[in-house]
Amino acid sequence: MLRPATLKCAITSVGIFAALFLLLSRNRSDIMIGQVDKRTSDATTDDVEKQIQLDSEQTSGPFNMKTCNFDVSAKGQSQIVTAVFKNKTRGTFVEAGAKDGETGSNSLYLEVALGWTGLLVEADPNYFKQLAQMNRRAKIVHACVSPSGKKNSLSIERKNMDNFLSLHGTTFEVQCYPLFNFLEAAGLLKLDVLFLDCDGIERSVLDTFPWHLTDIGMVFAECNPPGPLECEHLTEPLVQIMSKYGYRNISQIENDVVFIKNSMEYSP
Repeated sequence: MLRPATLKCAITSVGIFAALFLLLSRNRSDIMIGQVDKRTSDATTDDVEKQIQLDSEQTSGPFNMKTCNFDVSAKGQSQIVTAVFKNKTRGTFVEAGAKDGETGSNSLYLEVALGWTGLLVEADPNYFKQLAQMNRRAKIVHACVSPSGKKNSLSIERKNMDNFLSLHGTTFEVQCYPLFNFLEAAGLLKLDVLFLDCDGIERSVLDTFPWHLTDIGMVFAECNPPGPLECEHLTEPLVQIMSKYGYRNISQIENDVVFIKNSMEYSP
């Protein structure tokens, strides 16, 4: 039987070892979904976080909308989100390819009507300038999602996506980061909805994304045919990719292929 003094020393030793374990655990690059949502050791994530803070400082004041209609998603994408999440309030989103933050925005209705928030990513400097002036409540960042899964700088050709005509000679340089780093920097590794409109690199982004390190409920992935074609032939590869990571296809709204986690309930 331990004497009181010996017992006290034993308890103190356990306490010291426990404290050391917690300290070491905090310094690991592991992610605690829903708790920490941040890896302090990742320099790329730190770069994205600084850029988000810098860009988001440009927004202030009331919404600066062109119209009074804030349900502006192209073909009702926001409505299927509200149906899946049963009009949930204060949800979270990331919209990659946010454009000006209003035209065809899938997240604007969620933000204004239901109090959702998140991150808006836009690569085109012309669109981003308009996005910053709109004063969305979500954080914003002028950058692009990397097609290689690594941080890089790209020269991107601006296109008229309404009629699929390249506007040759109109290019812009932009810094690109892996999708994971955007979510991590914004504290959104646990996320309700991801809208992914990256002009043709969606498949590579989704298939190289570390799904096991995140908890994302719903994904919209745009299929981008190389011309004025139907994107039916591109839908099945997206479905196969997402099936590998535990998602099922519940709808297709024009070029947006819609997925939810297999564990989520939804009856159209």
